[in-house]
Amino acid sequence: MRRKRAQRSGPGYGVTIVTALVLLYLMFPILVVIPLSFSAGTYLSFPPPGFSVRWYANFFGRTDWLDAASLSLWVGAAVMLLATALGAPAALTLVRNDFSSDHLRDRNLLLLCPAGVGREPVRAGSRAHRACRPLRGD
Repeated sequence: MRRKRAQRSGPGYGVTIVTALVLLYLMFPILVVIPLSFSAGTYLSFPPPGFSVRWYANFFGRTDWLDAASLSLWVGAAVMLLATALGAPAALTLVRNDFSSDHLRDRNLLLLCPAGVGREPVRAGSRAHRACRPLRGD
């Protein structure tokens, strides 16, 4: 007698393959740029003419580059903390409360609308479009 095969749980093979291709597409520039950053040439060319760390020595040897990188890290950390401080309570509120009224649901869509989004992407959902009007000044 044959045994029944256990059904596979989770995404199918097609979803797995598409996900792997998307991740490869997103990682490809990094996989190309990092080896090229060790090039000994004056200009980036492929294949690299030799191995060198001159670009890294230039970066770490100049204060203007280090100041810019330091400022970018500080701004990134501040934005991360602010987004977490604002986003976590909003997410918990949306998950833990029952918003069955249309009025309350429309009000909560304001949390999901970026203030700088133009009209066309927001029009995808008419309810979201109506909720975002006060933010855009329509």
